[in-house]
Amino acid sequence: MVPCITSLNTVIENPLEMHQVMVEILDVNDNSPKFPEENYTLEVLESAVVGSRFQIEGAHNQYFRLETEEFGEDGKIPFLVLQRPLDREHTAQHWLLLTATDGGKPSKSCTINITVVVSDVNDNSPLDRKTGKLTVKGNLDYEEKQVYELKVLASDKGAVSLSTHCNVVIRVVDENDNHPKIDITSISSRIPEDAPPGTVVALIRVTDLDSGVNGQVACSVPSHLPFDLKPSPDGQSYSIVTKNYLDKETMHMYNITITVKDLGSPALSSTKVIHVTVTDVNDNRPVFSHSPYTFYVSENNKAGMSIISVTATDADADENAAIIYSLDRTSGPSITAFLNVNERDGTISALKSFDFETLKKFQFQVVAADSGTPPLSNNNGLFRKINLLPSSQQAGRLRLRLVLSRSVHTQSSQSPALSK
Repeated sequence: MVPCITSLNTVIENPLEMHQVMVEILDVNDNSPKFPEENYTLEVLESAVVGSRFQIEGAHNQYFRLETEEFGEDGKIPFLVLQRPLDREHTAQHWLLLTATDGGKPSKSCTINITVVVSDVNDNSPLDRKTGKLTVKGNLDYEEKQVYELKVLASDKGAVSLSTHCNVVIRVVDENDNHPKIDITSISSRIPEDAPPGTVVALIRVTDLDSGVNGQVACSVPSHLPFDLKPSPDGQSYSIVTKNYLDKETMHMYNITITVKDLGSPALSSTKVIHVTVTDVNDNRPVFSHSPYTFYVSENNKAGMSIISVTATDADADENAAIIYSLDRTSGPSITAFLNVNERDGTISALKSFDFETLKKFQFQVVAADSGTPPLSNNNGLFRKINLLPSSQQAGRLRLRLVLSRSVHTQSSQSPALSK
């Protein structure tokens, strides 16, 4: 008996994996044997030779015995075998009862009535020298049926014909006429950019209805993408995994083309595209756009007047790129007494009027921090050597020089030109 087995794919999470489960369905004896008909009539020539076999579509007496023969998907086929010569003039008909019993516990059975009609013979055996020819009248499909078994009967044209039969077995040869198929079992369409290499993006299953090399497949994804295929032990399932770390700032979305190709000749192939979005992680600090800054402000300036604006950018996205500006209080507690920075746009304003006689120079730092969790910041916005010159040296204007440096520890090798 051929086992009844079905294959199931199970998916587990964390980590995302697919496993194949084989389930065998056990038979229960819940069906009785069944003959196609309740009564069957068989016509046999009285000249039939001992040992002749007659197939019944579906007992033992002095004329017949029962034999069975395995016949592919149809199971056992019963045959009546003639044990002794028939004589129509002596007995024109024979009645038999055939019982079929299965092997279950408890067993089940059915019966059929068989009537054997003995036919009169002619005196001449047929002499047929023609060769029978079988032709295909419909489409053959290896995937639906691989073997056909036929009974071919040859008979003459006598008043009571004589006949013989033979078994013809036709085996269908597979052709590579089915494209491979790709099924997406599971997919994570959003992958964070800090996901470690080997993170599972999708689980796929590939099948080909053909057999032999025609049904063997090779699966691939583009080699230039940061993704790879990891085959399962059965060779029919694959995991798409990351090859290395992703970078949203370099590529925020990938279209992964999965290609499966069979080994037939000529080969057939199929493709399927999955879309993966790289989600942002707060992995970039804000960066100030210029260095150095130089500007002038008039002495006796109006309190609250804007004197300069600083700008920083963040390569991340959304909240991770939303920048908040502030003054670094480590520059000195008094800095906030006469300067203020707008936390949203980086505009620096003087809270009071500058007076050269009171304050000649000072320095401070501007901090740019993003709104990520946790936030990242850059405190390299250093305004160094803010020199206040008396108005008599600059035609009634206060000259104020501010330098924005990338590092609080490195002096600039060149000083920018001052504009008048």
